[in-house]
Amino acid sequence: MLLGLDAAAAGMKARLDQQDVIANNLANVSTPGYRRKAAGFTTFQSILANSQDKQNTATVKMVVSEDKNPGSMIQTGNASDIAVEGPGQLVTQNGAVTRLVRAGNLYLNSNKQLVTKDGSLVLGQNGPVTVTGSDWKIDIDGTVRCGGTKVDTLQIQKDPSADPNASIRIISGSLEGSNVNTVQEMVSMISNLRAYEANEKSIQAIDGTLDKVINQMQK
Repeated sequence: MLLGLDAAAAGMKARLDQQDVIANNLANVSTPGYRRKAAGFTTFQSILANSQDKQNTATVKMVVSEDKNPGSMIQTGNASDIAVEGPGQLVTQNGAVTRLVRAGNLYLNSNKQLVTKDGSLVLGQNGPVTVTGSDWKIDIDGTVRCGGTKVDTLQIQKDPSADPNASIRIISGSLEGSNVNTVQEMVSMISNLRAYEANEKSIQAIDGTLDKVINQMQK
């Protein structure tokens, strides 16, 4: 019976964690290049195998994966907006931290360097990309040109799990929208809440049974 309490409590904790993932998806529905996160749970077989190991306890663990389906292309007409079409990501740097991003809403900082919304430098083959003039553009292969002269080429990191023959293109004047489906996330949130409530009711039922057992034993 106490194991039932542990299992129900673990289920509630897992559902709370899943709710955080869903809420984060909804919060980023308008974030360019955002890829939806999908939360799943360990299978019964893996939990059973884990419980048979005396050094571990049987617990429900959440597994988060990324939905790699592309978002829709949104034309903006801005030269500083780019969309990465295909399984690639821009390479950015903020201090000593290097990150891979798909959000292509870029800006020029005070040093005429291409940066992301949070100020991270966009890296090219020669380091941070610097644009010296106002007449500049980014070609489909990532080449950055000022007045027709090549300045640098964007670093594009290809997804190692993608098809080796998959091509990557840079679409200038556009942004890749988030691939989050609001309706789908709302349905998932409601379903997740129902599962949380089911675990909560299980705890209440077990608690009531324990209360009766204890009272009867006292008599």
